[in-house]
Amino acid sequence: SSVFPTPCRNALKFDDYMQASAMNWSCTGRKLSRQVWNIMPRIREVDLYIRRRRLRGKIREMHPEVVFWALNGKVPLEHSKHTAEGIGARSRLLSPLFPGLPELIRSVGENGWFGRGLVAEDDVLDAVAGAVTATCKSALRTLPAIPEADRYGLPMEVVYPDVS
Repeated sequence: SSVFPTPCRNALKFDDYMQASAMNWSCTGRKLSRQVWNIMPRIREVDLYIRRRRLRGKIREMHPEVVFWALNGKVPLEHSKHTAEGIGARSRLLSPLFPGLPELIRSVGENGWFGRGLVAEDDVLDAVAGAVTATCKSALRTLPAIPEADRYGLPMEVVYPDVS
């Protein structure tokens, strides 16, 4: 449930949730979640940026929960990232690949970012999962294993590090 489907490109054209959701239903058989709708402006920006600058293969999509799944032996994590158990499990998975993680989390906490609502600890872990993925360029796998390309030649994929 943490990894939600991306909208179809045709749905990106709409500034109204109902219209965008109807278009997504027409293309995919799925309505848009409010979670997706809330990040649609950013999805539009990135999509346009990649296509205009012809950055196919240079900017790729990852999802932190897919990264944690991969680092956990391709087994979904048991606890939500918003719980102490979930944060602990994600930290344990990232620590071997990002040795400075405890210091980074401590630094962010000491600067008051957690307490003031500027950033949550799970957001730091998600960002580190992205950084770890970016450093594994030669050892990335994709979901699906053989991605299709869209009409612009962009692969429809989510990448994750292969640490097997």
